[in-house]
Amino acid sequence: MVDLETATPAWADQSADDPDPRALGLSPRHLAYVIYTSGSTGTPKGVMVEHRAILNRLIWMQKAYALNATDVVLQKTPFGFDVSAWEFFWTLLEGATLVLAPPAAHKTPMPL
Repeated sequence: MVDLETATPAWADQSADDPDPRALGLSPRHLAYVIYTSGSTGTPKGVMVEHRAILNRLIWMQKAYALNATDVVLQKTPFGFDVSAWEFFWTLLEGATLVLAPPAAHKTPMPL
């Protein structure tokens, strides 16, 4: 939980500027996230996704669909699936509004 009412929030001592990734020794080959899958074998395993892989996908999506700050994206993919990363990151990267659907909301035609 984020307490926005605290007089001195936990992040008060943090810089308002983004750190330089190169100064931190980071590169596009560093790990962005791990998605767990059983694939075709049925044996669970983790698949490591590098920053450059997700960024490549997001750049392609932006060129193909030109999302902008006036758009609203309904995030309906469960966050355990890799497609959810595209929905989260692409929407927020472009400044669009991300709406999280309640579980099973896609099963009814009623508005959220």
